[in-house]
Amino acid sequence: MQAKPQPHRYVPVALFLIIAANLAEIWSFHYFPSADGPSHLEMAATISQLWRGLCPNLNSLYHFTHAVTPNWVTYFLLIPLMHFFTGAVAEKIVVSLYVIFLPLAVYKFIKTTNPTSAPLAIPACLLLSNYLLYSGSYSFLLSLVFYIYSLHWFIHNRENLSTKNCFILLFLFTANYLFHLCGFVFFAISIFVILTSEIKATGFRTYVKRGLFSFLAACPSLAALAQYMSLPKPPISGDASFIERVIYTLFPTTFITSNADIYLMYFITISLALLLFYICTLKQRTNSKFLGWLALTFTLLLLFGPFYFAGGWLVETRLQLYILLIFIFWLAAFNHSKLFLRIIVCASLPALLVQIWLTIPIFTKYNRIAAEYVVENSRIPNNSTIFAADISPFTIDYASNETNTRYSYSHLAGYLVANKTCVAEISNYHLGEQNSFPITYRDATNPNMHLGQFRTNYGLQIIPPQINLDTYPIKPDYILIKGSRENLFKYPAAYGLDEQGLYNNFMQQITRNYRLEYESPDLIYKIYRPK
Repeated sequence: MQAKPQPHRYVPVALFLIIAANLAEIWSFHYFPSADGPSHLEMAATISQLWRGLCPNLNSLYHFTHAVTPNWVTYFLLIPLMHFFTGAVAEKIVVSLYVIFLPLAVYKFIKTTNPTSAPLAIPACLLLSNYLLYSGSYSFLLSLVFYIYSLHWFIHNRENLSTKNCFILLFLFTANYLFHLCGFVFFAISIFVILTSEIKATGFRTYVKRGLFSFLAACPSLAALAQYMSLPKPPISGDASFIERVIYTLFPTTFITSNADIYLMYFITISLALLLFYICTLKQRTNSKFLGWLALTFTLLLLFGPFYFAGGWLVETRLQLYILLIFIFWLAAFNHSKLFLRIIVCASLPALLVQIWLTIPIFTKYNRIAAEYVVENSRIPNNSTIFAADISPFTIDYASNETNTRYSYSHLAGYLVANKTCVAEISNYHLGEQNSFPITYRDATNPNMHLGQFRTNYGLQIIPPQINLDTYPIKPDYILIKGSRENLFKYPAAYGLDEQGLYNNFMQQITRNYRLEYESPDLIYKIYRPK
């Protein structure tokens, strides 16, 4: 008997080339350009050394969070990797896992849902390069990959309520929770929407039975979530109007990686609008109505849900990835003509190449500054406590939003800490403003509260930072200052002070207690020691 030919055999080859192109760009540079990536490396090194009890200076500053909090998986990966590789290489391995497995997860989902729509996995690769990747949200992006595999498993096993499947679903809920809270919540919402959309076909009794089955599997994660939510929360501020949320939904600005990339934003938006009209003309499709309901649910949650989610993370910047991927899965459930699929593929491949080409300047500039910063500060010895500060920003075109660009280099000291032993940084405001990490600052030494002048993370986060060194209980061994001469005093007033005023306030704090030990002749790199 002659084997049935496989449709669209070029798709795996195209996905392989797309993955290879993205990996080639990542591994052609020493550092991956992310805002918070170095901070994650620093935390991974600190967790490892704190656990082994090697460093008294770390014990006086940090403690482990007394709860099973989400956002752990990145550190589970980084800690063992950093025993064999440098921090920069370990970071690129984690990023590579996302780049490899997201296209494969999308392809697997589409191929098993409707094999004739397999080419739609190619335009989904446009979502690989997004603002969350360059901001360093690795746990969330890996959780997105795991969510797709989890959703795929549930769709194909929801009718088989065996003991084995109950334990598998228990593992999926637990793993989604440990990856990121968003993945756990969205997986739970997806199960609810799928079961509810089928209640008419399956009957209420089956609906209750499957719902109870899923609830029992989620109970351990719900218990961990309840413990996590009982932890003291940092203050949350900010909101967006309904009109702004509609704009964010229609125009996915979170996917801009450079100002020129705005054309890709419009390409994605217009393509989605045209595809929506196209779907309305289709009659034949596979039995996957729940995917449409799922896309609608996530869209409504984005538009009408709370602006902030899970202790300060924005819903809008995370739900958009889910909405677009679920929309692609829903589109794949329909039967399409070969002409339509060829048009989609032919339009997506050049856009993917342009997307990679537009990020090369980002990699180049980031690596130049990061490498110089690490070299200039390599003289810092082990067993030191440091305070790293920016006195002017190194701007970079991560997005057209200027606020996002100003903090793209704020955590470069993380590379330094990751390559040293027992170096404690008291300027990492992330550890003091969130409780979703395995470690956090001790209350008595939390720099956000006792070092920053505004008793929030803003005292440390603004450029230059506003601090009270005289009253802080731990005196840093080194003050590391960096900045761009061309951007010095360039930005407008903050907290009632102009940039010159912020700079004067900060430098008075430093020069009163510290002496200048080193200054770079090129960019602004200064090292201060106590007098």
